[in-house]
Amino acid sequence: MNRKNRIAGWMLIGCCIGLVWVACDKKSTDPAPKTNEELQEQFQTLLNNVVVNDNAIHSAVLMVEAPLRNLSWKGAAGLADPGANLAMDPDDQFRTASIGKMTCATLAMALVEAGQIGLDDSIHLYLPDSIMNGLHVFQGQDYSERITIRQLLSHTSGLPDYVEDGDANANGLPDFLELLMAQPNEFWTPEETIAYAKEHLTPFSQPGQGFHYSDTNYQLLGLILQNVTTKALNVLYRESLFSPLGMNYTYMEFYDTPIPGIAGRSLSHVYFGDQDYTNWISASADWAGGGLASTTGDLTRFLRAFVSDGIFQNSQTKAQMMSWGSTGITGVYYGFGMVRVNFEELGLPGAGEIYGHDGFPQSFMYYWPGQNVTIAGTLNQAVPEKFDALAVVASVILLLQD
Repeated sequence: MNRKNRIAGWMLIGCCIGLVWVACDKKSTDPAPKTNEELQEQFQTLLNNVVVNDNAIHSAVLMVEAPLRNLSWKGAAGLADPGANLAMDPDDQFRTASIGKMTCATLAMALVEAGQIGLDDSIHLYLPDSIMNGLHVFQGQDYSERITIRQLLSHTSGLPDYVEDGDANANGLPDFLELLMAQPNEFWTPEETIAYAKEHLTPFSQPGQGFHYSDTNYQLLGLILQNVTTKALNVLYRESLFSPLGMNYTYMEFYDTPIPGIAGRSLSHVYFGDQDYTNWISASADWAGGGLASTTGDLTRFLRAFVSDGIFQNSQTKAQMMSWGSTGITGVYYGFGMVRVNFEELGLPGAGEIYGHDGFPQSFMYYWPGQNVTIAGTLNQAVPEKFDALAVVASVILLLQD
């Protein structure tokens, strides 16, 4: 499942029922509430079954924090480096991919809160002509200067996604991903990805006329953050989020010096089907829309700070980020860099809803307000055969329900 199909995949969670079934033992049918020890065993079994039963998935990590149960657990399964037969560790780092949209949106909203930018400001106020010229030409009319920061954040600018729009040879693989695979040693700047979108793709609608998930929006947003603050995006991350929140093992790939989560270990290996793209320099194309390496512990710190109003000065800033709009998919909504999934609408009664974000290699960071639970991890595989990120998240929720 590629990233565009992942949007549709937000509703394909039926497999989680079977996943829960294999994760539970006979004790799960007992009407008595599960003990934390039983839950921890079932979480680990869940991870083991994901790796064992899906041949495409080589490793998985998961962290579940449920304060109301006095439960904090993290586990791992599979191999962080199959070539070296190195077992995955719960504290291993991984590519978070589009989870970075929520962190990037958080940086942007801090600037909105401080009055440095406005949600309804035209983006041309903050970007040079080299970026703006011909950025959004739809049906012969140039709408570039009508795009607002709000529209970038909410994927309603109408701009195409440089990563996954366009399939000239109709082989089912987006042209840009084919380019990254063909030239794995090519470094991409954000300006080059935007230029690619302008040259090879066309907008989907006028600005503000509907939802279209597009990494191009967040490349533009990252450039705006840099221009307004006069700081490189990786520096802004470090100063505004990572250091204040104690996210000591999170860094921006290709821009920061890697900070090992465990001494002597590097990023856990990540796959696109049978291709290991861990060391592809072309992965630099994922910048403000992703671009981070992190751990389950650091993602949990960020999410816990976010939900407990530990980031913004005004709680209304968080509320603005959670202004949910339709994605056109039943049960799935999008705010500012955030996904909301209503499991009730997707046929899982009693599961409630979650919000957060997931990423290309089936990375995930979600909050379940029903029981004040954070769930973070990855499957390190962009195209799993059986299980995806939401299947694991939904399975954790169902296991937590007594």
